[in-house]
Amino acid sequence: FQTILSGAALIAAAAALTIDTFPANVVAGETYTVTYSPKDNTPTTFILRQGPSGNLNTIETLTTTATGGSFSWTVKSTYANQPNYALEIRQGDVINYSGQFPLTGGSGSAASSAASSARASASSAAASAASSASAALS
Repeated sequence: FQTILSGAALIAAAAALTIDTFPANVVAGETYTVTYSPKDNTPTTFILRQGPSGNLNTIETLTTTATGGSFSWTVKSTYANQPNYALEIRQGDVINYSGQFPLTGGSGSAASSAASSARASASSAAASAASSASAALS
């Protein structure tokens, strides 16, 4: 019974991290207030993601220091106009997502966003491979 109760508490804690309000339509250059729960002093990370809901690419980490349940986001004009952006929210190991929203008014291209995401993934993979190779040599 104790294991089931602990599991239920973990699920409740994970479910408690939510994005309460986010913009339904995003325009580059505009500033939006995103609200989230819990409204405490735990450092909260927001990451802009883009793509189909089952295959989101990371575009950019927007902040790693949001606290108090509110985050002000000024949308860069360099983002690509796409219909399927989302916000990822993280507190420690707990992760959740907003619904998807369109972004308009940007000057970036989908190809440059995808290339940027691919470069970030390749860089991360190269660093991981180098670390693994270094560990194998030790």
